[in-house]
Formats: sequence, structure tokens, C-alpha cells
Amino acid sequence: LQDLNSQESKDEASLAKMKKQLRDMEAKIKDQEEELDEQAGTIQILEQAKLRLEMEMERLRQTHFKEVESKDDEVEEIRQSCSKKVREIIVFIFNNIISCLRVGGNLLLVAREG
Repeated sequence: LQDLNSQESKDEASLAKMKKQLRDMEAKIKDQEEELDEQAGTIQILEQAKLRLEMEMERLRQTHFKEVESKDDEVEEIRQSCSKKVREIIVFIFNNIISCLRVGGNLLLVAREG
């Protein structure tokens, strides 16, 4: 009888201990689920921030490309304008040289005749 009573009290103590462990584990699971939900929320916020940054980076890349393209066009216009001016100066100098040669030739003719 004593053996049975002691066995029964051991079973009750064991059962109480197991129930406490079950409650502790359920509380731990609940805490971990809450932490997991918080982490999922953080991940979602970070993914949205990443997407915004990627979009901003693409916008900046396009803006930079347009600026570079615009500068290239501007440089090409300046190059063409300078090239045209150089050609005009060359023609002007050439025409002046021709005029000087004509005047010089005429002076030689006048000097020979006179």
C-alpha cells in the first residue's frame, strides 16, 4: 500500500512537473512566434526600403545619363562651331594672302614699267 501511495504521489509530481514544462514550452513558443512576426515585419520594411533605394538609384542613373548625353551634345556643337570658325579664318587668311600677292605683283609691274 505504501508502495502504491508513493508511486501515485510520484506520478502526480511527475504529471505536475510535465504540465509546468508544457506551459513553459507553450509560453516560449508564443514568444518565439511574436519575435518571428516582428522579424517578418522588419524584413518587409527593409525590402520596401531596398526597393525605394533601387528605384532612386535607377532615377539618378537615368538623370546622370541624360546629363552626360546633353554635355556630349554641347561639346559636339562647340567643336563644330570652332571648326567652322577655323575654316573661316583659314579662308580669310588665304584671301588676304592672295590679295597681298596681287597687290605686290601689281606694284612690281608698275615698278618695271616706270
